[in-house]
Amino acid sequence: MKVNIKKLYEVKRLTHNAVRNKLVYISLNTILKLAFYPITKIVTPFKMKAGHPEHQRGFALVLTLSIMSFVLLLLMTLVSLVQVESRSSQTQLKQLEAQQAALLGLNIAIGELQKTAGPDQRVTANAGIFNTANDSDFEQPHLLGVWKSFKQANSDTGTIDYDSKKKHEDDGGDFVQWLSSASVTEQNTLAYAGQAPNPNNSIKLVDRGSVSNPADHIEVPLVDIESNGDVQKGKYAWQVFDESQKANIRLESGDRSDDFSKIQALGGAGRLGYEHVEAFMDLDTLNEATSAKLASYNSLELGVSGFDLVASNAFYTLTNLSKGLLVDVTQGKVQTDLSLLFAGDALPAAYSGRHLY
Repeated sequence: MKVNIKKLYEVKRLTHNAVRNKLVYISLNTILKLAFYPITKIVTPFKMKAGHPEHQRGFALVLTLSIMSFVLLLLMTLVSLVQVESRSSQTQLKQLEAQQAALLGLNIAIGELQKTAGPDQRVTANAGIFNTANDSDFEQPHLLGVWKSFKQANSDTGTIDYDSKKKHEDDGGDFVQWLSSASVTEQNTLAYAGQAPNPNNSIKLVDRGSVSNPADHIEVPLVDIESNGDVQKGKYAWQVFDESQKANIRLESGDRSDDFSKIQALGGAGRLGYEHVEAFMDLDTLNEATSAKLASYNSLELGVSGFDLVASNAFYTLTNLSKGLLVDVTQGKVQTDLSLLFAGDALPAAYSGRHLY
């Protein structure tokens, strides 16, 4: 048997190369699988087994429920945000309506004050002038009224009938009206001062935050605010207080270092002795330098240590805003300066035989 050595060698070489290439292929394939095995496990942690579709349906259910929960949470957040914004808007609207109602009441009070007390021939007084018996049950002693002034001729020596003067002008008297948010009928009725407002339609304007005595609390009727179609949009109330009937704590005694200064000081209002009143005895430490710095009524407690405005019921007695004019309310003009009336040896002809009050 002849063997071709050359061909045998060629077959051997090809067989050896094939085996080597196969081993190299197997080795590279194994290395690649081992190298990428962890990444494959991380990317697909829930690897589905072939032939089990129920696992795929379960995962889809969990994913759907998660998305629905997130959407529900988002909707609840939006609903809560809308509710908070709506309540905030309603609160701001009600606050604005209350402020506008208060401003309306203030403007009406100023208008009524100008209409009734604007003319110079007007005088004001509290309803307490009718409480001659000093009855503690008198309902509205601090209700402010307006009257027309009158002047009796010097030749008339008869007694003045003050009772008739207190009547309403429609009844032949000089009374104009009460300065309160009461009805027109109540404003024009003198007896209204002794009546209590309707508790179901009134509000306290002066309460325990201003005075401690409950008898001095001020309760006034409410007035409805109506818009188009008689729809009620709110209420307001007002009452006027006369600052001129209170003691001004900012008045100074003036310079009295010489006779001229003393005479000059007589021409103006001097400091009142309110510290001699039992309720205001703590004010004896209030000097003129401190009183001149009082910017408001409430600052009086800062100027005088230990003084309590509420406990002393000073609301109806003390003020720092009282101002006055030298007006002749009987004739509606500025008063005549009488400081030199007696400077001559005889009275001027215009004042001869006249009564001086």
